Amino acid sequence: MFFNYFKIAFRNIRRQKLYTIINVSGLAIGVATSILILLFIYEELTTDKFHKNADQIYRVYTVMEDNEKKLPAALTPSALAEALKKDYPEVTDAVCVARVGGDLIQYQNKWITAETIYYTYSSFFDIFSFTFLQGSRTKALVDPDAIVLTESLAIKIFKQENPIGKRLHVRELGELKVTGVIKDQKNTHLRLAAGAILPFGLYKKPQPIRGPWQHFNYTTYVLLQKHAGPEALNQKLADYPKKIFGPEVKARFQLQPLKSIWLHSHLTYDFLKAPYDIRVIYLILTVAAFILITARVNYVNLTIAQSETRIAEAGLHKVMGASRMQVILKYLTEAILLVCIALACAIILTEILLPGFNHLIEIKKLDLFESKNTVLLIVLLTIIGLVLVISGTYPALFISSLQPADIIRRQMTANPKRSVLRKSLVTTQFTITIMLMIATFSVYTQLKYMLTKDLGYKQQNLLYLPMSEKVRQGYGSLKENFLQHKRISHVTTVLNLPNWRWPSEELSEWEGNTTGKKLRIYHGSVEGDFIDTFQMQIVRGTNFSQKPSLQSGSSLLVNEEAVRQMGLKEPIGKRLTMWNHDGRIIGVVKNFHFNNVKYKLDPLVLKMDPEETRIVVLRILPGNVPEIISFITDNLQRVDPNYAFEPEVLTEVLNQMYALEQKMTQLFIYSTFLAILISCLGLFGLSAYTTVKKTKEIAIRKVCGATTIRIIMLLSVEFIKLVLISNLIAWPVAYFALNYWLRNYAYHLTLTVTPFLVSTALALIIAILTVGYQASKAARANPVDALRYE
Repeated sequence: MFFNYFKIAFRNIRRQKLYTIINVSGLAIGVATSILILLFIYEELTTDKFHKNADQIYRVYTVMEDNEKKLPAALTPSALAEALKKDYPEVTDAVCVARVGGDLIQYQNKWITAETIYYTYSSFFDIFSFTFLQGSRTKALVDPDAIVLTESLAIKIFKQENPIGKRLHVRELGELKVTGVIKDQKNTHLRLAAGAILPFGLYKKPQPIRGPWQHFNYTTYVLLQKHAGPEALNQKLADYPKKIFGPEVKARFQLQPLKSIWLHSHLTYDFLKAPYDIRVIYLILTVAAFILITARVNYVNLTIAQSETRIAEAGLHKVMGASRMQVILKYLTEAILLVCIALACAIILTEILLPGFNHLIEIKKLDLFESKNTVLLIVLLTIIGLVLVISGTYPALFISSLQPADIIRRQMTANPKRSVLRKSLVTTQFTITIMLMIATFSVYTQLKYMLTKDLGYKQQNLLYLPMSEKVRQGYGSLKENFLQHKRISHVTTVLNLPNWRWPSEELSEWEGNTTGKKLRIYHGSVEGDFIDTFQMQIVRGTNFSQKPSLQSGSSLLVNEEAVRQMGLKEPIGKRLTMWNHDGRIIGVVKNFHFNNVKYKLDPLVLKMDPEETRIVVLRILPGNVPEIISFITDNLQRVDPNYAFEPEVLTEVLNQMYALEQKMTQLFIYSTFLAILISCLGLFGLSAYTTVKKTKEIAIRKVCGATTIRIIMLLSVEFIKLVLISNLIAWPVAYFALNYWLRNYAYHLTLTVTPFLVSTALALIIAILTVGYQASKAARANPVDALRYE
C-alpha cells in the first residue's frame, strides 16, 4: 500500500511541474541558507568548549578605576601568573601569554610567514587541551630554543617531511628547533591557525621596561580547582593590586570564564575576542529564521492552493471506499516525498555555496561533513523536515474531512478562512523581504559614511612597512634614499598606525590642573615629520622640529579634545607628566580619528621620540605605484638582505576596521536577494493558481469588452494591497531595530525616509512584474478556448 502511495505521489509531483519546481526551489534555497548560517553559529557557540577543563579555565583581567569610572582591560603584568599560583591554593595552574603579529620563518633559504606567534610557558599545554600530532606535550616548550608549530604551518614549511628535530631560522630570534606539531583548532579564541608557539624567554619585551609588575602587556590564564568558586576568588583578587602596588592603587583583578571570551567579552585591549559579539549572532540567526520562514510560507501557501484543485480526486477515493486515514496518508506521502527532494537539493546547494560562504566569513573554514557537523546536519534536517511535513498536514486534514457527496456534486464554496490564511502568509513573506531591504540600504549607507568620513588627515597615497632591527639602524640613510625618488614626498615613522585604540594612561599631572581632575588619555610616539606626512593641521602653537636632537622626548602635541578635557585656555608651554610622556605642549593638532569612527574622539598626546617608533610610513604621489614599491623594496634589501615585507597601502588596513560592517552589508544583500527570489517564486505560483482559477471569469470579461490592462489590474490589485499592508508592518519594526543598531556608533547618519520609500517601491515593482506576467498571459489568451465547453 505504501509503495503504491509513493508511486502515485511521484506521478502527481511529476505531473504538476510548475508547482513542484517552485516548491522545491524555494525550500532548497531557504534550507541551504539556514544550514550555512546555523553551521557558522554552531561553530561560534562551541568556541573553546573542546578543552578538557574548559569550565575551570579563566582569564584574568584588570579593572582600572578612575573618578568612579571603570576601565576593564584584558591585559595584565607578566609576573601575575606565578604570583597567583603561589598565593592562592584555589589556582591549580596559571600561565602568562604574549601574543604578537605574524613573523617570518626561514627554512632552506625560503622565507615563510607565520600568521601569529605566541610566547608562553610549558604549562600552557597543561591548561589548554590542544591535540599534539607530533612531539611531546610535557616537553614541547622546555628547551629554550624550542618552537611548536600548528599543523597548517608545518605543512606550509615542510610539506611531507617530518618536522620534529628540524631547525628553523626565525627573524631576529635565530635558530630554533621544532619540538612539536599541534592540530589546527578552528573553534578557539587563540586563533592559532598557521601560527607558532615559542618559549616565553625568547620574547623581546617592549622598551622601556618598568619591571615585571608595571608593564601591562600580557594575557594571564588560570586553571582553578574543580570545586573552587570563581566568585570567592574574585573577592580576594579585588584587593590583590593593593598588596602589590600599595594601598593607594585604584585597580583590581577579576576572572573572566574562558567560554565568555569569544562572543561575550567587552574588555578594552582585548585582541583575542571575536570582531563581533553575541548580538551579531542573534542578528544572523534572525536572518536565517526569516529566510526559512519565507521558504516555508511558499510551501504552505502553494500546498493549500493546490489542495483546492484536488478535492474531486479525494472524493473519488472516498466513494471507492478509502477511509479518512488512507486519504490523509496519501497526501502526507506526497508531502514527505516533496520535502525529501527539497532537502536533498538543499544539501547539494549547500556544498556548492560553502566555498563562497567560507570566503565571506573568513574567520573560520566550515566543513559540512565534518564529524561533529554531520550529526548537527542530520538533526537539523530532521527537525526542518518534520516542521515542513507537519505544515503540509493542513490540506490533508481538510480534504479528508469533506463528505464524498458534497465533493462529487462540486458544491464546495470558497472558504474565507483559507483565503485569509493565504493572504496573511503572503503579507508575512513580503514584510520580511521589505525589512531586509530597508536594513540592507541602511547598513550600506552607514558603511559608506564611515569609509568616506573626513578622518582629520589624508589617508590616500600612504604606504607603510614594519621596521626590522637593521632597517631601524640604517633608517637615516634609507630615508634620504627614499626622498630622492620623485614620487615619494614624505617619510616618517610611528609607533602605531591609526587603526586601533592606542595605549591609554591616567593623566592627572598637568600645569593648570588645580582641581585634581583626572582623565584617561591615549598616547603615541612619532617622528618629527609625522604631521606633514599625514597632512594634519596644527591649530595652535607649532609642529615638531625637523631636528630631533632639539626636541626629542620633551616636545608634546595634544589634540583639541585633550585641551577641552584638561580645561586649558592657553595650552602652549604647559607641562604635562604621565608615564613615558614628560614634557611641554608645543602645539595642538586638529582632532583626527586614530581608530574606527564608530568610537568617539578621545584625548590624545603625541611625543616626538623616533627611538620608540616601529613602522615606516611614506607619502607617495599618484602614479606608477608598482615601480615605487619596487624602488622601496630594493633599498630595503640593501639595508637588510633578509627583509621580506613589501610596503602596503594604508587605506586597505583602515578599511579592515570596518570588516564587520562590510560583512553585515554582504549578509543583508545576499539575504535580501534570497528573500526576494523565494517571495517571487511563491508569488509566481500563487498568481498562476489564481489565474487558472479565474480563467472563465477572464474570458467572460474579455467577451464583454474588458481591455488587457483592465484584466491585469483585476488580477494584480489583490497582491498590491498585500504588499502595501506589508509595508505598514515592516516600516515601524525596521525603524526601531535600526535605531537600536545605530546606538553602537558615536558617529552615524540619521535615519531618513529614503531607504523606506525605495524598499516600498522595489517591493511593488517586484510584485507587479511577477503577477503581471501571469496576468498579461491570461489577458492575451483566446476566450473561446476557456468557454468552448460551457
